[in-house]
Amino acid sequence: MVADHESHNTKRREPKEAVHTAHSTKIRAIANSQEKNDANDAWWLAYLLYEGRLPEAYVATGDLRCLRISVRELRFNVDQRSDLLRRLSSHLAQAGHKQGKSWHTTQVKRKVMRELIKSLKCESAIAMKHLYRKIISVGIEIKYWLQDIKKLSGKFRGIKTIIEEIPGLGETTAATVFAELGDPKRIHSAKAYAKSTGLTPVSGQYCGSPVNHSRH
Repeated sequence: MVADHESHNTKRREPKEAVHTAHSTKIRAIANSQEKNDANDAWWLAYLLYEGRLPEAYVATGDLRCLRISVRELRFNVDQRSDLLRRLSSHLAQAGHKQGKSWHTTQVKRKVMRELIKSLKCESAIAMKHLYRKIISVGIEIKYWLQDIKKLSGKFRGIKTIIEEIPGLGETTAATVFAELGDPKRIHSAKAYAKSTGLTPVSGQYCGSPVNHSRH
């Protein structure tokens, strides 16, 4: 209760409520529970929060959220273009032609591909024309997101640090790592951060024998 000394009236101050986003894959108490219902899940969430042991998911905000959206859109479009390129390559192979994987990278190579598709009289020529247009369109999208990532990357000193500290990473890859993991300072150790990137070896077993393989 808060008193208003001027009007001698009392006003009720509503308590501030904090929103906590739990990391679903790290709550074993719920995952291993034999009782699966909302009431049980709510009880465990409240108990873990009360104990200060609730594993929370990281939610990006502001420019970091914009960067995360950009890198995910870039990845989606790159994957989409790769699929389109495979389909076009398959059609060309069936028609008895073979073209390099980088034909879409320069204007001269694109012109050669257009002329090749126009010269074909097979039934799949129409499909190849549509695939060609889609590949060029997706390429424009990729260029846009690359420029957007470059612009947003300049707002985060941590991206430059990643490039300097991890040899072999370019600006786009470093921006992707930073966008997905956030500020390295929020992670408790350098070892944990390196593990989160998926670039470090992890231990495992195969047929009872320990092996090392890279995380992907």
